Amino acid sequence: MRTTFARCAFLLVVWFGLWGVSSTLAAPTVFQCPLPTIASGGLLNIPTPVALPTSGEFVIQFQRTAGESTQTSINLSEVKQLKDFLDRLAKTINDEAAQRLPKMAAVRERGLDQVIQQQFGNATASAFLEVLRLLLVYDPAEVTVNFQGPRGYSVLCTQMAPIREIPNLTDVKFTSQPILLFAAFPERVNNGDLTTGAIAYTDQEDDTTSIKISYQSEDGSVADAVSLTVQAALVPTLFGPALKAVRFQMTVDCHRRSLGFVATAVARDKVGHESEPLKFSFACER
Repeated sequence: MRTTFARCAFLLVVWFGLWGVSSTLAAPTVFQCPLPTIASGGLLNIPTPVALPTSGEFVIQFQRTAGESTQTSINLSEVKQLKDFLDRLAKTINDEAAQRLPKMAAVRERGLDQVIQQQFGNATASAFLEVLRLLLVYDPAEVTVNFQGPRGYSVLCTQMAPIREIPNLTDVKFTSQPILLFAAFPERVNNGDLTTGAIAYTDQEDDTTSIKISYQSEDGSVADAVSLTVQAALVPTLFGPALKAVRFQMTVDCHRRSLGFVATAVARDKVGHESEPLKFSFACER
């Protein structure tokens, strides 16, 4: 099953609406693709995934700027659960990338990623928001991916963050020690702007609790860090030992001049295991 997860590997604010890809964005980019959700009602009004159709086909179309465009489909009568659908969707995309250029990657985003709290007098109600979704990585100047399901059931995507290169996710290991795979973050950020990125990782027990990102300018004049809290599952997560990702945001100040930075990310789980450090560089500009 772990081999299947590795091959079906799937890569956070959720946006809705038809997705459009800018023709000027000519670099590998991470796209966030949540499944359709509806408000569940109740005290916390937590959105839940729309029930998957039990018949018909879900079509994935790969539109290439050079070469033949192709499409494939998933028979929904063969899919019993939303998690299984997401597995199949990831496998379809990664199989396509393995057979034809350009490269693509599909990485499942971690499900238990947000706690919703609401105050009722002296009592506080808490609940996990678990949403099935995925991140796609590809170069939009070379290919776009479109989805269409029966009765309008579809996956809607939005651009999230650029990435240096499209990763190879065909031979991923799952261990008790968290493993950081790659970071999606712009090569250049503006001084004082809030910038969004993502980090993909694996963890066999799904008990990663934090990811710390430390960054320092190359001349040593500026240094800071941001710590991401990852919600450990209260119950076994639907995602199991699969590839996961978390979103992060940080503001970088380079003061009066442009600076180059090196960032180092380290993940830690609830029993104290730490990942090997993952480094990525960027420039801060005035």
